[in-house]
Amino acid sequence: FVRFDMEPYQKQRIGYLNVLVVSFAWLDFIGDLTWTWQRFHAYFVRGEEEQNLNFGIISAVVLILSTMITSYNVVVRILIKYKKSIVREKITSSSFLTLLFISFTDPDVIMFFPWKEHSYKLELESTFPNDDCIQVTLLRLWEDVPECFLQVAYLATGNFDLFTMLNLVFTLITLMY
Repeated sequence: FVRFDMEPYQKQRIGYLNVLVVSFAWLDFIGDLTWTWQRFHAYFVRGEEEQNLNFGIISAVVLILSTMITSYNVVVRILIKYKKSIVREKITSSSFLTLLFISFTDPDVIMFFPWKEHSYKLELESTFPNDDCIQVTLLRLWEDVPECFLQVAYLATGNFDLFTMLNLVFTLITLMY
């Protein structure tokens, strides 16, 4: 729905495929969050091995640290630094506040911020207005790479379950993008 509220110059840069990619990346984060919860549930509720607790703790630390790092960078390197490049009237809307919240876990969402037309400074036509936005989106790797290794290690210990495998596939696809 956010795309329908964009100005034509922004719609020209951001296609429906971008919406799909951003949605897919956020679903990967939700999957990692659910996988972490499953590890704690397996240990505390079902009484399974202690390794579930260890995997859950490591995954929770990765998710918390990556969210904190990304949140800081979105606020400092994007919102504060480029506050004059964002349409002021739209920053108090519920859709922008939702995008802001989601950007803390999926920084690709910053392409949907209400950027002014003059803020697009890259020579190549890009969905992102500047190099700082592109660099902040790479922070997603702080979450995806450790979660990928963690899930591979979990599967390698002989604990196969379909959800872990599907979540690993989601993470690998997100990493490839």
